[in-house]
Amino acid sequence: MSLRVRLTAVVFAAALLTGCSHAGLADRLSVTDEVPPKSTDSHTRLDPMASFGEPVEAQMELPGGRLLLVGPVNGSGLRPVGLVAGGSVVARLQVPLAGTGVKLAQRDLPGHAGALVLEAHREQGEPLYAALSAVQDQLQPVDYYAVIAPAPESGKGTSIHVNKHLNRLWLFQDGKLVKHYPVATGRQVNGPPPTVHDYQTNYFTPEGRFTIDQKIVNPPYYGSASHPAAAGGAPDNPLGTRWMGFVAVKGLGPEVWGIHGTDEPERIGTWASDGCVRMAVPDAEELFAQVPTGAVLRITESLPG
Repeated sequence: MSLRVRLTAVVFAAALLTGCSHAGLADRLSVTDEVPPKSTDSHTRLDPMASFGEPVEAQMELPGGRLLLVGPVNGSGLRPVGLVAGGSVVARLQVPLAGTGVKLAQRDLPGHAGALVLEAHREQGEPLYAALSAVQDQLQPVDYYAVIAPAPESGKGTSIHVNKHLNRLWLFQDGKLVKHYPVATGRQVNGPPPTVHDYQTNYFTPEGRFTIDQKIVNPPYYGSASHPAAAGGAPDNPLGTRWMGFVAVKGLGPEVWGIHGTDEPERIGTWASDGCVRMAVPDAEELFAQVPTGAVLRITESLPG
């Protein structure tokens, strides 16, 4: 006889002896018999940690029974990060990391062994990174783009390095990193690289070693199929207020490709340009003031479509 049949028989007998209804006893027994086990997903486990005060978008276990929690991006483009030890949040900070789909990893970065690296992506897949260290129940930000900076040009003088995969520009002076900036670049699509005879069919940000050959304050924009002409310095000028031109293809002047400002600052950090390197206007003005004509410019990391 099955357990269910035996249970039914017992219940029926109890009902006859006590005068209670079969349904009433069955209902009371089923409450215990049918309740599903409590959920053990991460959100349920983390609910008691009210001190974090944020939904948990990503988490990672750390040595010593600690837990790293990452919340969703807020209106300022920052993400809350909390370190849990002993069942409560012992440290927290906010990191500048927009994008979606946060992933966590522990990596050895220059000068920061075992750094915690946060990775997210923009709409087209442009990667975004932030890093921090968790030592003795403390969280400290790590300047990810500074510690992974490429090797500068050897010797004295000013040099610039642009990485199209990361959409990041580094400024060096006499071999030392001065500052890094987010930029927008042009992603390569299928087809040949630009030439002197055709540089618009596949008009992506070129790669190689160049020099800054032209500097213009408030460059005028002469118009294109996607944007009307604009006077130099006008708020709707897609070149912003500064132009630093370079010769990428022999036979074409420094007015074809350049580092410049933009009237679309929200697209900085994306593969949005037609080939130039775009910067936020204040950043372009700051860079312009520090970069002389003749400074070396190196552009790397094309991404074939």
